[in-house]
Amino acid sequence: MTTVLVVDDERLIRWALAQTLSNDFVVHTATGTDEALGVLEHTSVDAIVTDPPYPAEFLPAYDRLGRLAARVLKPGGNLVVMVGQCYLPEILAKIQREGLVYRWVLAYLTPSKNTQVFDRRVASTWKPVLWFTKGRGVPGAFVGDVVRPPSDADV
Repeated sequence: MTTVLVVDDERLIRWALAQTLSNDFVVHTATGTDEALGVLEHTSVDAIVTDPPYPAEFLPAYDRLGRLAARVLKPGGNLVVMVGQCYLPEILAKIQREGLVYRWVLAYLTPSKNTQVFDRRVASTWKPVLWFTKGRGVPGAFVGDVVRPPSDADV
């Protein structure tokens, strides 16, 4: 069975993702990269899903995330990370520095709101979700690159 690591500092998000994924995957959770490194073996995970904080002071977290992914992902494994737009070049460089291969950027449409980035004068209605692989693994089916959250009517 496929093994997924969910890394998030918010307990409720970790729990919700674990519950959602647990019918189809073996799910491990961690509050951060240091905790995950302490409990997971080398090449033991098929995928990592995470949403680190976006402000500049958290950029070092992407160095740790790249090291974690390089260590625990199986060959061909996936790292899927939601990020803010302001520091995309730095984030890409930090994660790729550890040998991960950039696959694509997906767009997560933010539900019924926009985030105003005042210093850039942008009202953003989406978040980038970066997709990396350990090695040049080829995914099976095609993947759409726009993610729409369920509407209130769907829930």
